[in-house]
Amino acid sequence: MRRFLLAAFAFAGPGLALAQEFTSPLDVVSTLYGTYFLNVPVRDITPYFSDDLTDRLGGTVIGHEQFRHAGFDPLTGRLDWAPRGFRLSLLSQAGSTAQVRADFQDGANAISVTYDLVREEPHGWQIDHIAGKAGDLSWCSNSILSMIAP
Repeated sequence: MRRFLLAAFAFAGPGLALAQEFTSPLDVVSTLYGTYFLNVPVRDITPYFSDDLTDRLGGTVIGHEQFRHAGFDPLTGRLDWAPRGFRLSLLSQAGSTAQVRADFQDGANAISVTYDLVREEPHGWQIDHIAGKAGDLSWCSNSILSMIAP
């Protein structure tokens, strides 16, 4: 938890996330969730996305406001969350690809969100795909794009 809070403080400064190069797959995901633990609204998560995922968004800014408008947050499985037992796991890392999973309990639901990441120059590690499951509900980058992108 301490790592999340430190990462969130680093993120909270204006423009720091945009200038930050993530040196490990866990850094990307822990920094992103760190903002949630501090209850800091994320205005734009697209700096965390790969060039390919950003291109598929067509320049659309995605953040807390867009999640509220769509009625769903793909990072938590719901809009308002109260996680218990939060943990991150590096599932795999080989060359310029990696996979990280966030697991937590929210109410009666076990939630699991898997991130496929790629290492890109000059950005460092970036999220290339998101897939999540909470009870009977499942989602992925494509469903997120159709929900939010114009």
